Amino acid sequence: MTPKIALVTGANRGIGFETCRQLLKTGYRVILTSRNAEKGRKAARQLEGIGAGLAFHPLDVSNPESIAALKALAEAEFGRLDVLVNNAAIHYDTWQVTIQHGV
Repeated sequence: MTPKIALVTGANRGIGFETCRQLLKTGYRVILTSRNAEKGRKAARQLEGIGAGLAFHPLDVSNPESIAALKALAEAEFGRLDVLVNNAAIHYDTWQVTIQHGV
C-alpha cells in the first residue's frame, strides 16, 4: 500500500512539529515546512527514522514564489498531497496595544 502524503506548514516546533511526528508514526510520508531553513532542517533531523519518510522544504506562506516552489517539489517528488495541515502563523511583535471599546 502506498503511504499517504501530508504537508505540514510551520512545522519546525510546537504543534506543527508534533503533528509531523504523529503523522509519521501512523504511516504517512510527511513534508515538513518552515520559513527558516536552518530551523526546519534541524527539526527534520530530529524526526529522522520515524515512519514512512520525511522531507523538508522551506516555505514562507506569505511569499508566492515560495509557495510555487513547494508546489513544484510536491508535484515532482510525490505527485499528490493527501493531507494539508496549515499550521503556519505570524507573530505580531510590534509592541502595539489593542484597545477594546464598549466592553
